[in-house]
Amino acid sequence: MRPKPTQSEIKTAWGFFGGPTHFLHKPHVIMKYLKYALLAPFAFITLATHLSAADVPQEVLKKKQAYFFKFDTNGDKALSKEEFVEMTRTQFEKSKKDGYQKAGEFRFKNKDANKDNKLTFEEWFAGSES
Repeated sequence: MRPKPTQSEIKTAWGFFGGPTHFLHKPHVIMKYLKYALLAPFAFITLATHLSAADVPQEVLKKKQAYFFKFDTNGDKALSKEEFVEMTRTQFEKSKKDGYQKAGEFRFKNKDANKDNKLTFEEWFAGSES
């Protein structure tokens, strides 16, 4: 008959995880972390997609409008691709990054919801990270 292994022999045999005392063997701990891991993306998406002009204080909205229309050089109340790329250039210069041309064109394409090659304040603000 084999002798019963000691506690240190059991831990060595199980390796790093320490056998049944490791958290994977405790379902309530797994569920706790799994809940947070699964819910976090939904919370972020909910907050990000429900941002509208009505949710923003008036002074912030006015500042964003002033910033947006500062780049509207022809006064048509919308930004062309060139005007938007210029906006992107100033943002990239502030953060000392390169590649503003490509990034500006990519952002313009994604924000121009109706694909009319003009970016209105509403289109820009709806996807605003700028």
